[in-house]
Amino acid sequence: MGFVQIIDFMTNRYDDVRTVMDDWTAATEGTRTTSRWLIGRDRDRALHYVQVVEFPSYAEAMRNNDLPQTKEFSQKIADLCDDVTFYNIDDVETFQP
Repeated sequence: MGFVQIIDFMTNRYDDVRTVMDDWTAATEGTRTTSRWLIGRDRDRALHYVQVVEFPSYAEAMRNNDLPQTKEFSQKIADLCDDVTFYNIDDVETFQP
């Protein structure tokens, strides 16, 4: 079963957040377990963002979370953002037309 983590956050330092994400991507090449991710900005609240990260399974997501680079990434993101909330979602059904 697929698994999704949703990171809901507010920041006025998005360029810095992007740099941290780019650094994490480079540092975890060959070891990260993400399938894909997307980042969206709320049209109604300019400083509100949502990142959706897909994994093949919950176990793979937890393996990814245990990477030292991910722990460092999480702390840096928390320092750059306000109101960071993580959601752990089991993929119950996926539709792809």
